[in-house]
Amino acid sequence: MKRMQVIRRNGAYVMIVGSLVVLPNCGLVDWMKDQMGGIKPTTKRVEKQGAGIVDDASPVLATMDGTPIVTEAMAEKEYVLLIKSNPQIEAMLPFMGGKKGMMKNIASSLADRKSLERYVTDRNLQANPEYQQELDRMIESVKVMLNAKYFSQEFPIAVTDNDTKKFYDDNKASMPELLVSRGGVQTTAVAFDTKADAQAFLQKAQSHGGDLNKAAEGSKLEVKDLQLVNNQSIGIDAALRSKIMNIKKTPSTELIALSDSQWWVVSALKKEDAVYREFNSVQSQLKQFLQEKKRKEVVEKEMGRIKEEYNIKLNDEYFKQEENAKPAMAAAAPAPHKQVTTKVAQAKQAVPATKAA
Repeated sequence: MKRMQVIRRNGAYVMIVGSLVVLPNCGLVDWMKDQMGGIKPTTKRVEKQGAGIVDDASPVLATMDGTPIVTEAMAEKEYVLLIKSNPQIEAMLPFMGGKKGMMKNIASSLADRKSLERYVTDRNLQANPEYQQELDRMIESVKVMLNAKYFSQEFPIAVTDNDTKKFYDDNKASMPELLVSRGGVQTTAVAFDTKADAQAFLQKAQSHGGDLNKAAEGSKLEVKDLQLVNNQSIGIDAALRSKIMNIKKTPSTELIALSDSQWWVVSALKKEDAVYREFNSVQSQLKQFLQEKKRKEVVEKEMGRIKEEYNIKLNDEYFKQEENAKPAMAAAAPAPHKQVTTKVAQAKQAVPATKAA
């Protein structure tokens, strides 16, 4: 059973690594240009070169028609990039035969990439206009992504430990990710229609030390266990919830009026403070969050600055014309019920009248 689990995990890891290696890495734009867009099948020899003949003097790990296509140096380069961009993969190595096992998977994936290049070259698939259009779109998208990445890196962001601690203290009550328990007031309660009945039960409950269940014994009264009442409690009247949360002393038994016909006797057993995750356990995540938040603010500010510097202006008149055209088109269009009425009338006119027998 354990062996089957290991096999399944190995298979999953191979698929993950394979997909990561088959996809181009840091040199994505160059790879797309050189390996996809730059393939020009003119002769048999050039077609094989399109599949990626290599000679870097390192041991050969894969061949195509006897010609080296993957070497140790190529696989090592991919291995370094893979670990750098996906550090969690290092934890998978024991399930994949160590680094050698990983290198074998990488070599296999690189061979798959070269096979795809060869297939595309041999059949001249890259000459398809749709292929070229999609390639252009992909290259443009990658350029936009890289422009944004390196533009943002022009403006270093500094977030100190003090900044992070202050953010934690100021926001821990409003961020669910930092909350372990909301705390609240442990409460039981009984509802009444009249003040007299509520006051009579209050006295009885106080004589039992605030135990509403004992006070309600032998009656048809329903004692509701509201558990911990806090500002996020559901299934409880908002006004009642607010009054319970405002109880200062616990334990205590109190009478709460919501209206002339709605009275509650509540037993506030104890008050629990909210519990939050320890700062040290979330410090790195919060710091990263603040860095991204600050970077976004700086980038937006700098984008506004360079747009002003480059005198960027939108043609507002064009968009106003578009907006003004919509109401006019809507007014010109006949109402649906009028269209139906007109068609029915036309149909009646088209049918000749029949004489009564």
